[in-house]
Amino acid sequence: DVAPDDDDDDDDDDDGGDDDDDNGRASYIAKSHAYGGGNWTYTRAPDHVGSVERVHTDPSDGGATLYAQSKTCIAVSTDGGDTFGPCWANLTGSLSIKNSQTMLLVRDRPLLPLRTKDGGKTWAPLASLAAIAADRSIKFLWSWTGKTLALYGAGGTQSDDHPHPSYVWVSTDDGDTWTDVTGPDLITMSAGISQWYHEDNGDGWVFMSSSGQGIFKKLLERGSGAVSAA
Repeated sequence: DVAPDDDDDDDDDDDGGDDDDDNGRASYIAKSHAYGGGNWTYTRAPDHVGSVERVHTDPSDGGATLYAQSKTCIAVSTDGGDTFGPCWANLTGSLSIKNSQTMLLVRDRPLLPLRTKDGGKTWAPLASLAAIAADRSIKFLWSWTGKTLALYGAGGTQSDDHPHPSYVWVSTDDGDTWTDVTGPDLITMSAGISQWYHEDNGDGWVFMSSSGQGIFKKLLERGSGAVSAA
């Protein structure tokens, strides 16, 4: 989020510093501990991060670790956003986080997604997706347990009545191997926003929006962690 500059000048009204970034305004991260909003606090993003476009959280530590992402930088905070470390160099794309060690970064095609398993120290192309991602859009979605990674999007083989077929693949080894669980029922031309939901018995479902065909759901993780083709 960006806090307003009430006097419409180039000075930061909070700390007296230079208010310039890519848009001529300081970039702030807004944080609230109250569901539904309220009691917001604002922390100015450090200059080396630039204009923050996304803030990601580590789902495994209750959100204590934050990742601020701009067009040219991903920086990590381990104190809830009060301070941030240096940028991870030359990393741009869509970040997907399992925990503070294992993360994925989707890049523009034809570049393969990158994976780190050491907390961002090193990144390597995910070779297992060489065939799958060649002509498809890619989005990742970790289950709440972190045991199952869903890969979804559209592309691949085309036909007149189904020009952009959607697909779902899953991995239970952080992306080393993949299983196609699309099935015959996912008929939408455009797989949209997706979300995991886990029942009290541990079963994990993925819900996926579509382009006019309603909402699709599929059981992809049983309470034991096994992938289901149901």
